[in-house]
Amino acid sequence: MPEKDSNFDQTLALCAECPDCDALVLSYASSRLAPAMGGDEDLWALTCDRCGAVFDVLGDELLVRPVPVSWLHPNPRLTTES
Repeated sequence: MPEKDSNFDQTLALCAECPDCDALVLSYASSRLAPAMGGDEDLWALTCDRCGAVFDVLGDELLVRPVPVSWLHPNPRLTTES
């Protein structure tokens, strides 16, 4: 079986501030849907869980650069195996 390219299809975590209610918005996106990952010109569409506002955020306006969700939620089985 061919090895899956783990860098190609990852779920990314994005974090930004809602422009309407100032809530912290944590959203997830597939890296397949992500714009070019190299620059700050990336445009991400987010929805606020608090007020429901839908807004676009440029890559340089994110509070944290997009990171793989696995960095935030490690697989517990990996920590218990030796």
